[in-house]
Amino acid sequence: MRRRVRVFAAYLIWIIATAVVAAPASATQEGHFDRTLSVTGAVDLTVQTGSGNIAVKPGDSNKMEIHATIHANHSWLNGDASSRINDIEVNPPIEQNGSTIRIGHFDDRDRERGISINYEVIVPAQTKLHSESGSGDETIDGIAGPVRAVRASIPAAARFARWELRAA
Repeated sequence: MRRRVRVFAAYLIWIIATAVVAAPASATQEGHFDRTLSVTGAVDLTVQTGSGNIAVKPGDSNKMEIHATIHANHSWLNGDASSRINDIEVNPPIEQNGSTIRIGHFDDRDRERGISINYEVIVPAQTKLHSESGSGDETIDGIAGPVRAVRASIPAAARFARWELRAA
């Protein structure tokens, strides 16, 4: 009987020690970036995120502000999340071609593996928007539109816009 108790106690200590050692490997890491783009006239904007929130609200007519918070759950399965966060901070997924702007598109899908990005985008009121989120909230407020918001999960929220919402 005592031998069973000792074996069980040793097994329990081993489980606790393994959990303590593994805890730092699953810690959440965070980064961010902020960009301001000059625009003139109506903006044609696409914002997408596989995981994360999208918030779009009106601002100045001659600029667009992008504020992003990057989250990663570091694990052995996701590789080196801190270097990918740093890479996204230095080279954010923003493309501008005149008044057409695309945010959150990754050509290399591994770059965003295990990463979640929340976007807050302040745009001219005369913005045409297409937003797409795999999971996370989408809040669109006070732009003229049209607005097309696509979600893989719970419906998006929009106010004061001509909009189309589609749950994928």
